[in-house]
Amino acid sequence: FTISKCSHCAALKPVWEDVAARVEEAAVARVDCDAHKQTLCKGITSFPTIRFYGADETSEPTLYNGPRTVEA
Repeated sequence: FTISKCSHCAALKPVWEDVAARVEEAAVARVDCDAHKQTLCKGITSFPTIRFYGADETSEPTLYNGPRTVEA
């Protein structure tokens, strides 16, 4: 979850693009919270926010607080 005026979000962009290119067993997506503030980003209070979502739509997302690197 990112916003356009966030320098941390901008710094994370190439990392996410690299992760998305390497990972085949999961989808990697960026949510633009400038455009989706009232829907997809409701409750997001800091940026960037990284969450893992399971394949089961009823499962709760897991917040990721680890390093922001490709290796992590």
